[in-house]
Amino acid sequence: TFDEETGQTTCTRKEMASLNLSRIPASFSYGIFDSYVTLVHCKGAKSSLYCRTHVLADPTSFEEPLLDTSLTVLVDEKSQIVSVLQEGVGTEQDVMKECVEVARRRRGEVKI
Repeated sequence: TFDEETGQTTCTRKEMASLNLSRIPASFSYGIFDSYVTLVHCKGAKSSLYCRTHVLADPTSFEEPLLDTSLTVLVDEKSQIVSVLQEGVGTEQDVMKECVEVARRRRGEVKI
């Protein structure tokens, strides 16, 4: 409750109110990072830089600071997208689509 005299909000467990949800979301997190490999060609040809994108499902708190991008997908019980949150440098659209599709498939397997 909010006290207008003090300007403070007080939380209590004495007064309870039910929360009615029309959808039951499940959250799926992904970490995305790139690695770079230098390809050295034979016979003195110039080397080239190759970039590969990696996706890590459910990264730990140790892994999260090392990621380029974090992606969280919320999917409801009908496998419909509720929300997608991307933090970091961003990612290719096909990588994001794959993460969303995996989250939708996994939601069908998760019982809440």
